[in-house]
Amino acid sequence: MELSSSWTLVLFTLCSVALFFGALLGFGVGFYTGSKRERVRQAKERLKRNQSAIYYWIRERNGYSERLKQLKKDLDRSEARSVRYNLLLEDLHAYEVKLHDCERIISSLSDESLNPFGINLFTLLVQMKEDPVHSDLTNEEWNELIHLTNFLFNDIISDWKDQYGLTRLEQRICCLVKWNFTHREQHELFKGNSTALTKSKYRLKKKLELDKDEDLERFIRLH
Repeated sequence: MELSSSWTLVLFTLCSVALFFGALLGFGVGFYTGSKRERVRQAKERLKRNQSAIYYWIRERNGYSERLKQLKKDLDRSEARSVRYNLLLEDLHAYEVKLHDCERIISSLSDESLNPFGINLFTLLVQMKEDPVHSDLTNEEWNELIHLTNFLFNDIISDWKDQYGLTRLEQRICCLVKWNFTHREQHELFKGNSTALTKSKYRLKKKLELDKDEDLERFIRLH
């Protein structure tokens, strides 16, 4: 009788252990399958965002390319060494830089291993362009965009910050200008506070030591 009870206890223990490990295995398989599905879903979403951003920057690149063609035609028709000729040369150089930057962005989007900032920054820029009114960036996102701008434009904002003591808002303005945001888009991104934006641009122009006749945004784009 005692032997039978012992075997019963052993069998019960073995069954319990088997059930425990079976449940554990089932949980592990379920977790792995769920994680795999989630990774696949995230990969599909990332690919969709990636393709959308690539199409946007290809359109930007094509626009810059057309502008370069027109500038070269205007340059051929302009008198050498005239004021207009020099301005056209400056614009030509600026658009060559923008075209090169677009190529770098497209390459980076096409191969995430080349993108040290992650895909989200480029898609964020597209979102800001397409819907500036509802683009409410956090301080961290602004800092990342400024970091990206410094990376692509030879540390221009960092240099001006160190040299002229730019405020956070002034750095953001420089960032938006370098990415070709229009006056309307800038206005909407700053939630319609045109007075603050105008005053900040006025102070920024003075800090950069520009003449009153010089165009602030043109100066920023060419540097």
